[in-house]
Amino acid sequence: MHHLCVRLSGVIFFIALSFSMNGWTIQCQEGKVCRIVSTSMPLRALARDFSKVYSTPDITSKIITHHFKAFEPIYVFDKQNVDLSDPVYPKGWYQVGEKVNKPLGWMQAKDILEWKHALVVSFTPHKMGAGQRYPVVMFKTKEALKQVVEAPDRQARAEAIYVGLNTMPPNVPEGIISVEPTRFVNIEEVFYLLAVLDFEQVDLFANKTRYLQIATAIPGNRADENLPDIVENPVFMTQATVGSQFVADNKLAQLATAVASSKEAIPPRDITAWVLDRDLMNLKLRALEVRVLLSRTDMNNFIQALDSLLHQIKWSLVTPMEFFIGLQAVVTMALQDQVITLKAAQRVADMGFLPSWIESLPYKTPILKMRGEHFISLSKDKRARFLKDIESKLEQYRALFDNKALWIALDKQNSEPDYVYPLSLSALP
Repeated sequence: MHHLCVRLSGVIFFIALSFSMNGWTIQCQEGKVCRIVSTSMPLRALARDFSKVYSTPDITSKIITHHFKAFEPIYVFDKQNVDLSDPVYPKGWYQVGEKVNKPLGWMQAKDILEWKHALVVSFTPHKMGAGQRYPVVMFKTKEALKQVVEAPDRQARAEAIYVGLNTMPPNVPEGIISVEPTRFVNIEEVFYLLAVLDFEQVDLFANKTRYLQIATAIPGNRADENLPDIVENPVFMTQATVGSQFVADNKLAQLATAVASSKEAIPPRDITAWVLDRDLMNLKLRALEVRVLLSRTDMNNFIQALDSLLHQIKWSLVTPMEFFIGLQAVVTMALQDQVITLKAAQRVADMGFLPSWIESLPYKTPILKMRGEHFISLSKDKRARFLKDIESKLEQYRALFDNKALWIALDKQNSEPDYVYPLSLSALP
């Protein structure tokens, strides 16, 4: 639907512009923040390192800032000629703002990551051998990934992919753009972002499985635009395949060892791709761990909100159902990167958006999977154990908050409250 502005008898009528992308309908209205129709949530994005903001969607226009603060959530107000069909070289422009009610300027699509949730994923430990998983393969499109995952001979196709990835030059299907290094990249040692942009659940297997669209980034370390971290880049592929145990190519192994001996393995940078959250060769194995990226401010607010909820239920200031809804709202706000306060959570619950927000999440915590009737039906002992579990988690959050060494600055401009930590989703209530 095209944007139209009409003036009749002194009244201005705006028709919103709607975009349908990967099953999500985004509605933008002039001067107002774009919103996800299904949840009414404002559309957010993350700016990559060393990104510029222009006054108009033109690189010859005035530059408002030469270095926008990296990986800090910003709001999208408009899109112009956005084309994400090439995941390595996206085209077009986004109008963005730091506040929900005020556009700042325009950024190129290559500098922006749409981020509908505050969820990220990290690679689970892997080591080639029995019972261990294979590296994550990154596909250009969801359709290309589906062709492998849903094929009757999935394992044979996957094995052929891994063999092809470890030849030089790589001999792999056209739909694959990059791959996780064969050496495990520990997020605690080399911090990286695999932001979840979109998802689709796969209902073909015994284990819950999802297709994920992720955007890859390493704060402070952008990829060379002329030599991106893709399978066609021999330098990247050499470091990525060091230590591979499924190719017996001595020359390749010698070259890889020589190139990477002075380097740590790093995941691909600045690529948007589709991946499976389980091992392509063995769907019982998780390939990715889900995390929520919380700032120190977020964590402090989260602690206060949970502590207040526990106090209210213990002193019978709220009913069990009110406690349950409040807890769901607080957790959901953390997963949606909203400012976390108990008052804001109550507003969210009162507006009736909570079910659609929860449904929009690709992954849910135990409290978000639970229904209110189930919580109310818990016996007194089970409910007491549930509250005890939250108290235990609160102690962990306080210890994490106090351990400043664990918190990471995503940008040199960040002050301490902006530092982040990728908290495992399993650590939430």
